[in-house]
Amino acid sequence: MKHILLLFILALAGCAGLHSMPPKNYSHTDDESTYRVFFDQYGDLYPSSSEAIMPERKTFGRNYAFSIRTYMKNTNQEYNENTIEAHYSKLVSSISDKMNKQSKLVLLIHGFNNSYEEANLSFEYIKSHLNSKSDSKFIFIEVYWDGLFKGPFSSPLPLAYWFDSLTYSNIAGQVGLRKLLNRLPHNTNLTIITHSRGAGVAFSAISNPVYDKHIIVPEFEDYAGDNISSLNIVAIAPAVGNGHPLGDPSSILNQNSRVFIGFNENDPALQKSKVGSGKFGDTSLGTDNKFYLKAEKLANVQHLTLQRVVYENYNEHGIRGYIDLQAQTDCLFWAANLFNDQPQNCSLSR
Repeated sequence: MKHILLLFILALAGCAGLHSMPPKNYSHTDDESTYRVFFDQYGDLYPSSSEAIMPERKTFGRNYAFSIRTYMKNTNQEYNENTIEAHYSKLVSSISDKMNKQSKLVLLIHGFNNSYEEANLSFEYIKSHLNSKSDSKFIFIEVYWDGLFKGPFSSPLPLAYWFDSLTYSNIAGQVGLRKLLNRLPHNTNLTIITHSRGAGVAFSAISNPVYDKHIIVPEFEDYAGDNISSLNIVAIAPAVGNGHPLGDPSSILNQNSRVFIGFNENDPALQKSKVGSGKFGDTSLGTDNKFYLKAEKLANVQHLTLQRVVYENYNEHGIRGYIDLQAQTDCLFWAANLFNDQPQNCSLSR
């Protein structure tokens, strides 16, 4: 009760997290192997045109809604279903032109409490690691979403804006990312690497999550999946739990697809500073052994879908620390067919 009262007071005080927004021309990159997409809290794509005027990024925020669709309308910029679909089509066409049998398509999804700049640095770190360990031609899609983040006047307790982030991540996946997956070329082999709440985005893209009754979900497509030959999800310290039933993905994914978990019973963010992973938004999959084993049993009824590696003696949540623990992380990446040589003592199955 004390925790709930504290969160209520913080919300009234205007100490919420800031909306994560991209800079102008965010999709431009000098790296021809990298693409970027950015979803707002409703799963709508931010425009990629260099002429588009982006919203001003705040330094002080309350828990107010922000819609790029509404912003574009209010600033007299063209933005509708046709422009959104054209963005998807242009993106997929460019990716398709670069793909060949040796290419590996990799989506990167950041977690909660990341600004655009913070997420971008994390993506660069992951890409650098992959490129240093493999001669494969990677094609990356950096997936940004409105995970909210701590500003200079935000509450020091991320739980103050964590609950909104749960919803935004689900909608980013179910509405936005699902559209992208449904439009990828046929016979696509895809790997998705997530950190923290990014797993909620990935899981929601292929299987509808569970929402509280008061939440209104925008219109969304059904997940097709018939265009994807194999889908491997590497979820490092996934901040998900009973809102994403793992029995659903196992019935949707084909036998060539897998979900690999980077599991850590000592992750303080997943444990919520000893409050418990099952409270204040379930994050049990990546940190609670009983929960994981139950999920593994449900997910593997039809075929082997869910596996994990265990991180030990890492008492932090940051993605860089996980990447630096190469024995475990490289095992995950090998199992997802990103590396050719199986690391020593790696017991996962491809």
